[in-house]
Amino acid sequence: MKLYLVTILLFSLLAFSCGPSQSEIEDTIESKFLSLMESLPTATPITIPDPLPTATPITIPDPLPTATPITIPDPLPTATPITIPDPLPTATPITMIELEEDLRNLLKEPYATPVANLASINDLYEEYKKSVVKIEYQGSSGTGWAISKNYIVTNEHVVTGANSVEIFIPSEDGKIVKKAGFVKSWDEDSDLAFIKSDNHGAVPLKTKELTSEDAGISVIQIGYSTGVVNYPAIRQGIVVSVFNQMGASGQYGSAQKYQILDDKNYSDDLFPVVVVDTGADPGDSGGPIIDYEGNVVGVIYAQVQSVGGKRVIGQQLAVGMKEVDSYWKSCKGAGGACD
Repeated sequence: MKLYLVTILLFSLLAFSCGPSQSEIEDTIESKFLSLMESLPTATPITIPDPLPTATPITIPDPLPTATPITIPDPLPTATPITIPDPLPTATPITMIELEEDLRNLLKEPYATPVANLASINDLYEEYKKSVVKIEYQGSSGTGWAISKNYIVTNEHVVTGANSVEIFIPSEDGKIVKKAGFVKSWDEDSDLAFIKSDNHGAVPLKTKELTSEDAGISVIQIGYSTGVVNYPAIRQGIVVSVFNQMGASGQYGSAQKYQILDDKNYSDDLFPVVVVDTGADPGDSGGPIIDYEGNVVGVIYAQVQSVGGKRVIGQQLAVGMKEVDSYWKSCKGAGGACD
């Protein structure tokens, strides 16, 4: 019995000595809870007005307005029919004017002298280069053009001292035809000569006499100053002046000058001169000055370097067609050298 009591007492001591009591545990939990609640932020209170505001009332008319009725005609009106013509009319075409190139040139050079359309110059070149030939004699060369199917016109100074020359003629297929030409007639005063070459193949050109009133017309010049055979050089320019002068072709600048007017007859002693600005050079001598209608209006024979002791730039001289036509008629006539 004593031993049993001793065992119970020891067990009780061990049980109470193992940890805190229930009361201590509860106190600890409550302390921790209060500490946690104190650490949470306090919410901002929302103020609610007292008393609450009254809402503004919406006034509704009484009685409600009556809607305006829509009147629908009875019977409904009949739509007017549209008449479509049969057949339909043909629209009038609008003529379009090509102004872009002219406007661009005008804006680029508003004070520039108008020039011919380049396409037109190219067309003239392709058409009339087949009428212009190259002439060679003893290492020198010049230009000539067809006045008939058997004759070529050139300058006297191109064939001076020659009985025969070589002629290079452009052909339709782009090849070169080389033929012999025989100098049949020449005149030093007019600086003209006629060369015969039977059926030479160059296309004959027509001629036209100018008057002083033709100053300013556009012309082209075709020659062999810089061009190769079958591709002569072309220059574009204007007629600067047209006049008769006393004396021979070489007396420009010192001889008396006279204007040429329509329907007037002039003495054969007067020599017609056409001044152009086409920029002729050595090798172009004897070549044609051609207007835009395909007429030869002059035969290039000289550059103007000075007049009255003053230097001149940009002027070339051509024999007027009155002299060419008169000489050609004489050469073909009775007793003439051009058979």
